[in-house]
Order: sequence, then structure tokens, then C-alpha cells
Amino acid sequence: MLAGRLVGLVLLPGVVVVAAVVLLVSQPTAGDSLPGDGPWVLIAVDRQTGADAISVIYLPNRTISATVRLDCGGDCKPFGLALSPTGNRLYVSNSQADSVSVIDLATLQVTATWSLTSPGDSQVRTPRELAVSPDGSRLYVSNQGAGTVSVLDTATGQVVAETPVGLSPRGIDFLPDGRVVVVTQGNGATPGGVSVLSPVTHGVVLSRSVPSGQPIAVKVVGDRINSIFVLEQPAGGSGENQVDQFDFDLQSDPKLSPFPVGNGPVALVYDSRTLRLYVACGASQDIWMLDLATRTSTPLGARFQPNPPTPFSGLAFYPGPNYDEAQLVVIGGGGGSGGGQVALAGFVAVSAPGAASSIEADPGQSSLPWGVVVYTKPTPVPSPSPTPVPPAGTCADPSRRCLFLPVLAR
Repeated sequence: MLAGRLVGLVLLPGVVVVAAVVLLVSQPTAGDSLPGDGPWVLIAVDRQTGADAISVIYLPNRTISATVRLDCGGDCKPFGLALSPTGNRLYVSNSQADSVSVIDLATLQVTATWSLTSPGDSQVRTPRELAVSPDGSRLYVSNQGAGTVSVLDTATGQVVAETPVGLSPRGIDFLPDGRVVVVTQGNGATPGGVSVLSPVTHGVVLSRSVPSGQPIAVKVVGDRINSIFVLEQPAGGSGENQVDQFDFDLQSDPKLSPFPVGNGPVALVYDSRTLRLYVACGASQDIWMLDLATRTSTPLGARFQPNPPTPFSGLAFYPGPNYDEAQLVVIGGGGGSGGGQVALAGFVAVSAPGAASSIEADPGQSSLPWGVVVYTKPTPVPSPSPTPVPPAGTCADPSRRCLFLPVLAR
């Protein structure tokens, strides 16, 4: 925050000095409580006993930095995670408590818990995935149990709309024009589908069924590709594990053949620099790379040491400053160093996927990981140095000489 004013100082007879005196007030930046510059991996862990939590891993050395305890008034069962566009908040969907926790990333404190239900409302929502609008003003939550998408005002935490979209909604993303894309899994009798919601009315403006599979996740890819990619598991025990590609208007069947992937796909992420999608396949315990330029689909062949997450439950991507430093973070349950079921996080360098590693994401706890994101501390935008502007005319008093000095700051 800058505050200042121009003052005239008379130094010598006949000389007027005009200078800008600027008062600088520093503002805290998000992430100040976290060590180093990041990035950090944030993982939602559902503990078998005790309070559920968010585990914070410092990615450069792959060590636990902090644990944020969730308090939902009972069992939270955290599932989905989403970062605000400005990087100051983490949103957590609590699938058991039908609520959303808000974490201030500057202090790693839970600052609010927003209910998805109203007094007297007995409908079970079971919130799953989260997505924040590009301007940060709206939070979209897919309610698997209710077949709806809740729209929350991020300034107040109030539910401003709840839109029916179909059976078991899951993944959410945004078209370049701000419209919302959500996929529904359906069931054996009712096919899954893709719906597009208006960001103004929050109603469904486009929809289509996907009878070839059960959509589990969605990723919108804009410029150069301009397509909606839908990750699908087999419907009713038959069909293929694949990624289908749709036009933004959803009006025509996919013009290109789907990308095959491994068994039990659960999540997909996108690298805009290389035009590649990555898919975590939980049952086959591998990550597949989909090259959109060459339309090829291949497994990376990652082998985790000391313990593989099994099965996979989530995937996040850290682009890094260049391709050689880009990493995938995959999570899942597995056997820990002391035996028993623990939450594991695996790290895969996309330039050298064979040498993957893993750590316990929630040491000392029997827990399962679900949502995962990579958080990088926002880079402060420096305030521009004010340029001294002389008053209109040559001098306030034409009978004196004016001397304009550089800006003084303190």
C-alpha cells in the first residue's frame, strides 16, 4: 500500500525544491508461515482414528512440513482440494460432513467451515470434487450423493445455487469463456454424461450422455486443442478405460478415436507446454502419458521405491521452471515402513519416470489419501517506483527557480 504527497521545501532564497515523499507499508504475502519458497504438496488424509487433516510436504526435499487439523464437528472424510487463483486459500470438501473447509495458506489455519445444507435439509450431498472460478468469486462443488453441483460465494461462504446435473457428479473444469463443465458417472442403468453450466444463471445450458463409459474426471484444454477431455472407466463392468475428446459445443460425437489408458483410471492432469495429459490408473498402478500432438498413449513405467502407492487415488502436476524439473505427484494407500495401511505419496520426474520415489504422507497414522494439489507461494508483484511529476507550468512561483529532486522513499 502506497501513500504519499508532494511538498515544497524552500532550501535557498530563490530556489524551491519539489519532492515526492512516499510512505511504504509492507503487506504480508500468502505462504509466509511455510519454509523456503516451495513448492509444497497438499494432501487430504482421511484418518481411521482422530481428526482428519491436510498433510503439507515440502517438494524440494520431500519431507513433511506441517499438518493442518480439520474440525468438522465429527468425521470429515476430506476428499477434494482446490486452490484459489490468488493462492491465498485452500478449499477442502468434507464428504462425510457435507461441508467445505477453508484454509488460510499464510497461516495454515482453518478460517471457516461452510455447510452445503440449510436448516431442516436432510438431503445427503457427499461432496467430492472442487473447482474455483477463474476470477475466484465462486466455488463449485460436485455432490455425488445428491446429483447436484453447489455454487458458493467465496466472499461469504453462502450457497447461491444448487443445480441438478445427473447421477454421481465428479470432475469439474472451466471453458475459456467461464462456463462450467461437470461430468457424471451415472450407474448401470443410466449412462454418465457431460454438462455445461452457465456462470451467470448456474443452469445447465448443454449436456450429452456418454454411454461408452463412466466419466470420472474432466480436463478442458484451450488454445490450439480446444477440446474437452473426459476420463472414463468401464460402464457396468464392460467397455474400455479411456479418454474421450469432445468439442466445446458437445453437439457432435468425438471425431477422433479415444485414448486408451490403464485399468482403474482416477485422475488426469495437463501440461500446456508439451501438450500432454497424464492419467493415474489406480488398478494397474501406473501413470499414462497422452501426447495430444502425436495422438499416442503410453505408460510411463514408473517404479516406486521404497513402497508403491496402491491403488492410486489422486494425481497432481508441478510444471517446474523447465521440463527437466517437472514432476507428477501420485497418492494412494499402501504398506508403510512399519507395516499396516498408510497414506503414501509418490514422486515421478516426467523426464526420467523410471526412478520414482515415495514417502509416507501421514507418518504414524493409519489413513487414506484422497485429494492432492501442488501449491507455490505467489510471487509478490513489486510496486512501480513513482515518477516525480512537476506541477503545471514551470514553477509554482515564476519569480523563483524550481529544482525537482528524485523520489525519496522510506
